[in-house]
Amino acid sequence: MAVHGSAPKYAGKDVINPTAMILSGVLMLRHIGAHAEADRLENAVLFTFEEGRHRTRDFAGDAGSCGTRAFTDAILANLGKTPQRTPARTRSKLVLPVTSTVVDMVRLAKREVVGLDVFVESPLQPEVLGPKVQAAAEGTAFRLKMISNRGTVVFPLTGAKTDVVDQHRCRFVFKHPALDVGNGEVGALLTGLERQGLRWMHLEKLQAFDDRPGFTKAQGED
Repeated sequence: MAVHGSAPKYAGKDVINPTAMILSGVLMLRHIGAHAEADRLENAVLFTFEEGRHRTRDFAGDAGSCGTRAFTDAILANLGKTPQRTPARTRSKLVLPVTSTVVDMVRLAKREVVGLDVFVESPLQPEVLGPKVQAAAEGTAFRLKMISNRGTVVFPLTGAKTDVVDQHRCRFVFKHPALDVGNGEVGALLTGLERQGLRWMHLEKLQAFDDRPGFTKAQGED
């Protein structure tokens, strides 16, 4: 079936342009490997349009138009002809390159965890949320670096006016940079957030690969 359905209200009225259905047949011919036949039919369609002697109602209106059968007959009569102003269509079987089955893993000399992003759902404004998140990190291996909302730093307060939503990214770094993150340290931080009445949604380790950060920074983040 061609695009836009079969238009049953026009069935048997001999008024519909059959081009979409015929070109669907061209695609079918190419699918089964009959490329020469497909090219011959498609070029006949293009020649018929270029010739301009047969136009269905959608092109010519009610006056001077031909019907579905007459237009199809014109295409059949033009089989073997190629358009002059439109490039002739020639297609061949698509040959895909052979890809390797070997997984090319990234090889690193150094991988380092440098912090943690915790995403918090809260209706609080940054000036209220920020101190609560800072308090949640007390007694843990982390300190709050910044909070961003919609990609922009909103805490520490910058003075910029930013419309915020209830999804906040709280970025923590280690109080002692040489420390690597462990489940115990992460658990202590999440417990601290919960004690502050804050709902965390998910978290993400911040990693550096060969001393290059593997994460993005928020607008306004140093």
